[in-house]
Amino acid sequence: MKRKTYTIDELNAYKTAYDKPIVRQDIITIMSKPFIFTFLFAYIVYFNWWISLIYAGIAAFYAYRVLLPGQIKRVYVEKSFIERHNMINHITQILTNEEETVLSALAQVTDGANGKFKEDLLKLRLQLSGANDSQILRAFKEFEDAYQEDKIFQMYVNQLTTTMIEGRTNVDTLKNLKSYHNTLKKMQDGFFAEKLHLHRKLMGMIQGGAILIGAIIVGLGWQQFIDQYAHTLIGIVFSTVYMFAIGIAIHRHNLLMQDDKVMEVRV
Repeated sequence: MKRKTYTIDELNAYKTAYDKPIVRQDIITIMSKPFIFTFLFAYIVYFNWWISLIYAGIAAFYAYRVLLPGQIKRVYVEKSFIERHNMINHITQILTNEEETVLSALAQVTDGANGKFKEDLLKLRLQLSGANDSQILRAFKEFEDAYQEDKIFQMYVNQLTTTMIEGRTNVDTLKNLKSYHNTLKKMQDGFFAEKLHLHRKLMGMIQGGAILIGAIIVGLGWQQFIDQYAHTLIGIVFSTVYMFAIGIAIHRHNLLMQDDKVMEVRV
């Protein structure tokens, strides 16, 4: 499946949902690190500044088109999930008190919510105020449709709808859904931990390659390495294959880091 290309306005909408708008410094920061790292790495492989500059330019462009959108979207997904997770846990706890209602529980949860999720809760509460049954159904449906990737959350909201219309709380069902969402949270934490482990392994592999090249340079001597390898045809071809292999590994790794399939629960 082709990955969506986001416009700067779309990315800004994701970022401002739980953070400040994108500024020039954000773009410069995420582009400068790959630029500098790639330039230095390519230079010790080729010992040619203009070839290194081409690689660095490609890396900077890649950071802008792939890393920046991926980072912004990932932060949005994580923060949105945490808000939903907190709502499920808090409302379940509140509604164990028979004197509490769905509206009072939503009011308490809204106070501790953040960003776009808080705005959605405020809108929901406004729509529910003085609403009849059909209006309650529409309000909750609109609210849950904004989070279609989280089926457990949608089931929970559907249960709140039933509770508000019928006037009785099925605490056991709410607790079961809370338990399912807590399990999902543990899966998410494990998923992110595995991503971090793979990231460290990749960085270790790249650093190991740089250390090996450095050891060869020290062993042969600076000028001899350039004359007998770096500036020879076979050396340039081998180095290009090596750089492309690293680039492919990094790209696949970045796609994995941006993969949030664990969030898209199907029931």
